[in-house]
Amino acid sequence: MARIICLAWLALALWAQASVTAGWKVPSSQVVYSLGDDPNVPKLENPPGESAFFQSGDELWDLSQIVSHRIFMEGGELGVIPDWPGEWVVWNARSGMVVARGSESDLLLVQGALELPQLEYELRAKLELVAGGEKIARSISQIIQSGIEASAKSGDLELKLLPTSSSSSSWIDLTIDTKWTENGVSWEYTSTLLIPDGRRVRIASHASNGEQWELFLTITQELPDGTKRSETRCREASGGLENWPLPAGWKESAREPFHHGLQLGVLQIDDWEVPADLIEKSLQGTNPDGIAKIAAPAELARWIKGDCHDLTPFFREQGVPLDRTGTKVIFDPGWQRVIVLGSEEDLELVEFLFGIDRNISQDDTGRDCLWIELSQSEKIWGLACRSGSTAKLSGKGGTEGNSLELEPILGGSGRIAGLAYCLGLSSGSSELLSKTILILDVPQNLGGFMLPGQAEEEIEVTLKTLFP
Repeated sequence: MARIICLAWLALALWAQASVTAGWKVPSSQVVYSLGDDPNVPKLENPPGESAFFQSGDELWDLSQIVSHRIFMEGGELGVIPDWPGEWVVWNARSGMVVARGSESDLLLVQGALELPQLEYELRAKLELVAGGEKIARSISQIIQSGIEASAKSGDLELKLLPTSSSSSSWIDLTIDTKWTENGVSWEYTSTLLIPDGRRVRIASHASNGEQWELFLTITQELPDGTKRSETRCREASGGLENWPLPAGWKESAREPFHHGLQLGVLQIDDWEVPADLIEKSLQGTNPDGIAKIAAPAELARWIKGDCHDLTPFFREQGVPLDRTGTKVIFDPGWQRVIVLGSEEDLELVEFLFGIDRNISQDDTGRDCLWIELSQSEKIWGLACRSGSTAKLSGKGGTEGNSLELEPILGGSGRIAGLAYCLGLSSGSSELLSKTILILDVPQNLGGFMLPGQAEEEIEVTLKTLFP
């Protein structure tokens, strides 16, 4: 019986520390200033293990000491900097990647040491005009930088952009002004948008008498060597490599099964939010009421080195149950992370307080990005816009002489919006200017008119989310 129990505990221990191999594409300067000159970064004669990240002849450098020194808060009662707890971490000069093997929590330490939020990304903008439903009639692309106005022109296709982005977000805020000519009509579209990194977004469209066009914009965050932000991180799977996208805002946690049916959660808090003042006091060595300074619990010795702070009472006050035997929340000032030992509900609530939600595949940053479609008889216009900002689409020449100026204000529920509109239609002979209330995905008749010798025409508008 004792043998069976020991084997069961061994199996649980192995399960809890299942290893993962991952790689990060970063500039070498993000790792070490000068390879070969730093005694803490020795060159390896052989790969530390078998991995799809390695090839014969790779130049590999051991980064384990660099990771430990960058992450652990020096000083304090511990006196020495503990070794990084993972299996190995190296710099592969051929692929330009940091490659590491360890548990998910070990890999988060490596990721923290790389200081990825400080990476400088450029932006690659591409504008495409699609005619006839599928054929790309014209396109234009260029490298641009956040905070700097950029312009490009190719024939009659003109583009002006002013983007704002950061390495900690996968969304790009921008203003756009673009002009072009299609079927003898001169078009202009201006708007303020928020679009996700690397996604091809339809920003304007028009259909009339069997002819149609659509305008698409793609903004991609890239490192100077052309590596896309979405491809910065990958991991080994089934003998090959798969993309492992970085989370929005770099908010991430690792979970590992623990004994007695508990889950272990590890939260890196380089950019902490909740409870900010509590964590700051802990870092300063002060001892808030109810926050005890304790030795690392024996069962968490692998994850915590030295003294730590027991945050369990604080999180219970915040509504986290933590009611099962052995549950606790610990702040480790050395590795700057929070360790949660509890039920799945406990982990989800603590993660929620730190702004981490594992139950959604994409954050709701773009919830105020809208698509407005306006129809008049056989003509349909569509344009992307943002709540609280004005979007304009105008076409002049041939049978067109129309202009749309729209400003939606999305309500708190996200289902109802106010819309201020100024419409110049029927080659400018008719105009509608007012405000209305729209329900998402429900068409509304704005009004209509009848010109001499023509049938009465009605104007219908429909509001949709740009990123459903």
